[in-house]
Amino acid sequence: MACLRGKRACRGRDHLCSRVGRLVIFSLPKTDGEIELASLNAPAEIIRDSNGVAHIQGDTLDAAYYALGFAHAQDRL
Repeated sequence: MACLRGKRACRGRDHLCSRVGRLVIFSLPKTDGEIELASLNAPAEIIRDSNGVAHIQGDTLDAAYYALGFAHAQDRL
């Protein structure tokens, strides 16, 4: 990863830009696979399309609202 610092380009592992880049990549939310939550009272499913839009289905209204909040929190990261 390179950035411009003053007039010369700086590269290196210990540089702030590479640290920030790694932090951004590793702090992204998990949007694929399965996550089991103990506080969820019924099954719910969040499916993201190719544009990243969440489509939510739940067996109960409470489970769907919980999944909506979960997806909203993921999108805020």
